[in-house]
Amino acid sequence: MLLIISNVLQNSVIGNDNSLGGGMIGAVVILALNWVVVLTAFRFKPFRRMMAGEPTLLVHNGKIFKDRMDRERISMEDLDAALRKSGVTAVERVRYAVLEENGQISVIPKAQ
Repeated sequence: MLLIISNVLQNSVIGNDNSLGGGMIGAVVILALNWVVVLTAFRFKPFRRMMAGEPTLLVHNGKIFKDRMDRERISMEDLDAALRKSGVTAVERVRYAVLEENGQISVIPKAQ
């Protein structure tokens, strides 16, 4: 949001529209649209699911779901990196590995 607003304000200052009012109108419109999208996503679960997606289970009790990894375009190297980051040395020691809506992989190791 900040990058878009700064771009609109920059265009109003040095672009074709040299008025500060034009830039402020653009910034207010962008903020209003953002507010509408956030409020709609908060109130309506289907819209939120469409905008953000859903978590995807990649590993369950050491079993890798290759079809889900292919669908989400996650390579074995990406999964291995997430396991190492979580301190897990082998897939067999993973209870769950989940691709979150934000793109990070959460790893829950098996109990010792």
